[in-house]
Amino acid sequence: MKLYHGKKRERCVREPHCLVCRIRRYVANLRLRLWARKAPTISYSLDKARKYWQYAPTSIGSTKTTTNELLDKSDDYLRKFVWRSIEVRNSKEGAMAYRTRILEWIIGKDVKSLLDFGCGIGQDGVYFATRCPHAMKVTFADIVESNVKLVSRYAQIFNIRSNAILKENPETESFTEAYDMIFANGVLHHTPKARQIVLNLKHCFKPNGLFICMLYTPEHFKSRRARNLHEYAFLSEGRLPKSAKSIFNPYSDFYDKTKAEKLFEGFKLLSHFTTHQKKFGWYVWTPC
Repeated sequence: MKLYHGKKRERCVREPHCLVCRIRRYVANLRLRLWARKAPTISYSLDKARKYWQYAPTSIGSTKTTTNELLDKSDDYLRKFVWRSIEVRNSKEGAMAYRTRILEWIIGKDVKSLLDFGCGIGQDGVYFATRCPHAMKVTFADIVESNVKLVSRYAQIFNIRSNAILKENPETESFTEAYDMIFANGVLHHTPKARQIVLNLKHCFKPNGLFICMLYTPEHFKSRRARNLHEYAFLSEGRLPKSAKSIFNPYSDFYDKTKAEKLFEGFKLLSHFTTHQKKFGWYVWTPC
């Protein structure tokens, strides 16, 4: 049985049981924690968030590239890139669990309009739009202009009903449309003004609308072995390429159920579950 432990190695066929791979992961995590302790203290701002979140977490290995770079690619390249990203994420523990449950809500509630809030490269919106058996329009929204330009091409690339909206200040800018469902995967725990955003979005629902979100849990915080939220911001998302060594994740937080209920005061909790070994907390809310 061949193992791949060279510099340009493929995935080890014995992972996660391979001792060499386990040692390398331990050393990599140790270096990351030491790096986080030396990282500069930074305050949150939307400009810093935009600079960081233009880098697309693709779920393809540890590769991160900017959406500006992806904009130069052909439609055929982007189609394969996004589908590959979806497939790799689905192969990991937890992704199919939340996507299956949310798709059941979409079908059961006959959702005709979905807002993918903080969409990034729009993996989830594409997945739901292409798997939904009935007609559904997806609106992609993000604070990063290049992200919005990228997902604006998806209607043609994936043959789905969609549009894209740039929100420079999601704490105050509202949406002109109302939606059957607002979906925010890993968004609200990356801003210290999550409550303002929730209140701003509360007026954007159709009757009996749903707000589905994922928030990092205390288990996620513990798994990163951070001593405080400052270190957690660096450790929760990992490092960017060396070319972006001066760009850092400006904020990360975590929520238990009580803290999440306080964040969504004025909403009724319909369902709650966890994925990824209880590190990701999923909530289904409806406005009261």
